[in-house]
Amino acid sequence: MTSGTTLPAPSVAMRGTVQRTFVPARLLAGFMDDNHLQQVAGEYLQSLDPRARAALSAETTKARQIVATLAPGQLDNVVLRQPPQESVGGAK
Repeated sequence: MTSGTTLPAPSVAMRGTVQRTFVPARLLAGFMDDNHLQQVAGEYLQSLDPRARAALSAETTKARQIVATLAPGQLDNVVLRQPPQESVGGAK
């Protein structure tokens, strides 16, 4: 079975060490406090150099300031629907 992923295969880790790989992801950091962001992305953040970490922190702070200005949404008339169920192989 083959995968449709375009991510490169990780290199072989040195014996006796843990190899860490990070996959690109988009986080809604403006909606997370710092504790939750650290839980989700703390290991990645620690892998960044201090300049990149500071730049990301500034972007996160800016996103939180923008989110703080948003008004709460009105969810009174929201209709929830179940997504269609798919079976193995993509057939419905």
